[in-house]
Amino acid sequence: MQNYAPNYESPHYQLYITAVQANAKVTVKVPPLNFKQEKTLNAGERVTISLPTGVEMYGSKRSPNTVRIEASADVSVTSFNSKQYTADTSVVYPTTEWGTEYFIFTPASSSYGSYKEFSVTNGKESNKLEIFPRCTIRFEGRVYSGGSRMVIDLQPYESAQLQSVYELSGTRVASQHPVAVVTGHTCTWHFAKCNHVYEQLLPVSGWGSSFIVPPLTFQSKFDSVFLQASQPTQATVHHGNNKKVFTLVRGQIVEINSSNPEALSIQADHGIQVLMLFNGVTRSWLHYYDPFLMAILSNDRFCSSYSLEALEGFENKA
Repeated sequence: MQNYAPNYESPHYQLYITAVQANAKVTVKVPPLNFKQEKTLNAGERVTISLPTGVEMYGSKRSPNTVRIEASADVSVTSFNSKQYTADTSVVYPTTEWGTEYFIFTPASSSYGSYKEFSVTNGKESNKLEIFPRCTIRFEGRVYSGGSRMVIDLQPYESAQLQSVYELSGTRVASQHPVAVVTGHTCTWHFAKCNHVYEQLLPVSGWGSSFIVPPLTFQSKFDSVFLQASQPTQATVHHGNNKKVFTLVRGQIVEINSSNPEALSIQADHGIQVLMLFNGVTRSWLHYYDPFLMAILSNDRFCSSYSLEALEGFENKA
């Protein structure tokens, strides 16, 4: 997706791929850009793939330059979108985790000239999207008002990016065949400088009903946790000795402040989507931790083995 402004300084688009099993052959390709790399990895080995600049999408339109990743054995994949002073990462889910219904969340705070945005990526079959925008969206020269119905046809391995200066949270995306949806903001800010944030979403079918959200120890103020429903839902949130009960309707979002030292415990009577926005920290006049966005997985997705991806040139914390 679009990171900050077009043609901004020092763009880097990378994939970090780690093998879970030995002798994993990995292929990364972008056929319209004549890009292809192949690597064979041992168990626990990581490779960094630098992508061509043509993979970044600008504006509200379609793009054929979808990155295709194939592996002969299980791998974990993290994407990295970086320009000078603005960067974020996201886990990349396998196509088996894709779905046909999503609800969009985008951060509200914007700097001048920035956009709320999301993208939809298609797989190997021609596909039809139905998008029900919350507010006005301009796409390929046409303006769609809030409450309208957009229909977008996607060719195999084609992507569409949609941007707006207005509120996109609550927008519903439905498709004939499974798709991937990534959401974010070209440059959002709160307690620090503005930063590009993005995250791949899970479809409604992958939502859960029980969550734990630990606080970030380096946050001196608060971060924001967002709950979103796909149907009438009651959610109960415990934060220390405090308890709040929320009643949500379809697409509705509630924001909860998360601060040290207590974790949030969330229970819902139907599946919900939970995301956390790190609001940034100002350490000193020239020392900032900029915002990032991450999806919170439900407790039933916990497992006993993890791979941590550290980034060169950054302070890495776990």
